[in-house]
Amino acid sequence: MEFTLPSQLRGPYLMNVTNGDSEGSHRVDSAIIKVNETPIFDQNDFNEQVESLNEEISLFSQNRLEVKLAGAPGDLLDIQILGYDNIPPLVRIISPNDGENFDISSISIKGIVDDPSASVAINGVRVPVGPDGTFILDGVVLSEGANPIKVVATDGCGNQGEDQIWVSFRSESQGPYLLLCAEPFLEQSRTPPEEGCSQQAFANYTGLILGLVDENASLLTLQGIPMKDGVEINEQGAIFWGKREGPFFWAFVFIPQTDGIHPFTAIVTNSEGRQTEATVYFLRDTTPPELTVTSPSDGMITNTPTITISGTVDDPEATVRIGWYGSLIPVADGSFITMYTLQREGANDITITARDPFYNYTYVSRRVILDTSKPLIAITSPMSNAILSGTVTIGVNSNDETSGVASVSLWVDGQLQATLNQPPFNFPLNTLLFDSGTHTLTTRAIDNSGNWAEASIVVLFDHVPPEVSITSPVPGITVSGTITVSVKAQDFISGLAGVTLYVDDQPHSTLTQEPFNFTIDTFGFFPGSHTLTVKATDMVGNQGEASLTINVEKLLQIEITSPSHGTTINQATTVVQGRIYHQTGEIGVTVNGVLAEVQGNEFAVMIPLQIGQNLVTAIGTRPDGIQAQAQITIHTEIQKDFVRLNASPTNGILDQTGKLDVHLEAEGSLSNPVYTYSWDFDGDGTFERVGPETKVTVQYPMPGIYLPKVRVTDDQGHVYEKSTVVNVFSKEEMDELLRSKWERMKGKLWERDLSSALGYFVDSSKGIYQRAFEVILDRLPQIVSEMGEIEPIFIRNNVAKYRIKRIHYLDGGTRTITYYIYFVRDRDGLWRIDRF
Repeated sequence: MEFTLPSQLRGPYLMNVTNGDSEGSHRVDSAIIKVNETPIFDQNDFNEQVESLNEEISLFSQNRLEVKLAGAPGDLLDIQILGYDNIPPLVRIISPNDGENFDISSISIKGIVDDPSASVAINGVRVPVGPDGTFILDGVVLSEGANPIKVVATDGCGNQGEDQIWVSFRSESQGPYLLLCAEPFLEQSRTPPEEGCSQQAFANYTGLILGLVDENASLLTLQGIPMKDGVEINEQGAIFWGKREGPFFWAFVFIPQTDGIHPFTAIVTNSEGRQTEATVYFLRDTTPPELTVTSPSDGMITNTPTITISGTVDDPEATVRIGWYGSLIPVADGSFITMYTLQREGANDITITARDPFYNYTYVSRRVILDTSKPLIAITSPMSNAILSGTVTIGVNSNDETSGVASVSLWVDGQLQATLNQPPFNFPLNTLLFDSGTHTLTTRAIDNSGNWAEASIVVLFDHVPPEVSITSPVPGITVSGTITVSVKAQDFISGLAGVTLYVDDQPHSTLTQEPFNFTIDTFGFFPGSHTLTVKATDMVGNQGEASLTINVEKLLQIEITSPSHGTTINQATTVVQGRIYHQTGEIGVTVNGVLAEVQGNEFAVMIPLQIGQNLVTAIGTRPDGIQAQAQITIHTEIQKDFVRLNASPTNGILDQTGKLDVHLEAEGSLSNPVYTYSWDFDGDGTFERVGPETKVTVQYPMPGIYLPKVRVTDDQGHVYEKSTVVNVFSKEEMDELLRSKWERMKGKLWERDLSSALGYFVDSSKGIYQRAFEVILDRLPQIVSEMGEIEPIFIRNNVAKYRIKRIHYLDGGTRTITYYIYFVRDRDGLWRIDRF
């Protein structure tokens, strides 16, 4: 649009833009505003939180304004261009003419002013101005001789224009002297007036009139009521209370209770009948000006310290201020606008007041919140450098104490994904919509004043499953006993989290680090075809899979080889030996509830006997729960245990020198003195040592089950023998067995499969660890992944002690703490975890 600059306006010029309506609604999303091809505001200056903008501009006599908006139907902008007015209004007296003579003392003054909003006073008396700028004052009383008529017009910016003429009054006969004054409302005092006093005053209920006459006055009336010298007047007509005291008179008068200009006339008459008349005026106005503040709106939030205060006032004579005693705001044509600097961050309470000449007040209060601080924002999940897949939740925490958070938006690689306007700020994000690889997540918070802040992290999207294959055994092979399933797996993006083996679609075990070699005991399988499946899972849950089929044959068997069925043994204890068939992995054997020593496919154990028939039951148990059983019967008629043989330890592994030291001790209960002790260390019938020693130490160099025997001979030549059982484990085999149990248990914990994990614990510990694992269930994968390698300390007497080291972050530093793991042989003879 084209517009002409008003001639009275001067620079600098200010453009003030209000976005939306007074309720803060219907705000445009963006706009471009140009003046004379010069950009003033662009789309970056606008959003739903921006209420107002202002900028200094340059103008010419002819100007072009261009505005382009973007928003919903009904959205709007209010644009004001402000300048300064230093040209006074032009006022002119139309009637009477300058120098005109009158023979009457009361005349009317007429005039016109080019600014109808200006206030006009004739000889100090305010008069109303019509819409066309004309004004009139009736009843102007002239004094004998020359009289000045002065008109002053004042516009809303304080510029004043004036016009003055002189007129003369010549009466045929001069009347007596009369001075009449209207006392200002705030200065009411019953003292004689002086020349030059005011003939106009503001009053709403009562006014005070003061006057002087000379010695020629014989009769004085005020509003037609005679005032006699020395006589008080009380509530007569318009006079509430008054008195004449010689030449001086005063009267409190009732002001008519209608707003407007109310004249009061005094007439003095001398003895010759000549009269002088004078009039004063009381202006009554009880209506306060109507004040409307269009900007700012109450509760407005802004990030700009300088705001625009604008509005309208319906009384052209009213003055508008910031506060009750602040600086004046110029008013033009009933409108006002000014710039104001907010005093503090946060809430600013501003009062705009309007007062008319009659001291009628009105005010409007506005609270404006200044918020120049950016909102706080942080991405709470995922963590930076996290690896993600599928649909994930992006958690954001944002707050702004001053104006509050208006919106939070999520961007991926600079592309807007979603915006939320209220907490919780949790964004679902389908990562499958993006390529695998590195991506930048950015969140932007905008507060209600338009301030914004961002937080960004870099994450990795991984949609590619790991590569996995079974390298051993080959498909279709026939197996039995314990086999090893070797797997090759790799993931090039997020890395492997673990590999799980399934047998016939049932999970078997999980390994979390290479080598991925799974041990399977097939003795519990039904003969025939079985499917082995391995699933490799990466750090974000993508899975790769490979399968093959094997054939399984043979089942577990157990046999008692010594003593023979039906044998009579007249001792309190005896050694039972046996063999295991179709089992190459771990197996536990108990005989009548006593743990047997197992080595390869052989077992041996010392069991107690009782008088009578003894049913000897051997039970072999595999880790998968499959059992085999064998039974024999032994007869015991009498119990004659004259010698006992103890071994310590009863089992263990070879030490670093390749030996296991076992201490043997014989205890006898003989009626005759002992003559000699003969020692057969391995039970092969050869006595390696003969002498008086009741205690010997034997160094066993090889793994195996040994049946050491002692032969005790008394001085009468009587011979007594006793055997026991010693088991020397293979250090490597035991270490591999216990490590594999530990790793399989860890794998189940990583899967949060507590039931399977607790299967690796002895029965007496399951309840304790179940409650402990349930407390930390969600953290189990992380805890397992942080576990290091275990190291053996000792294995003896059915107890294996290992240690594991873990780094802890304590007191701002790191400390390595060692924990101990104890394996024991459980009631079924299998090794299980006791505690750690």
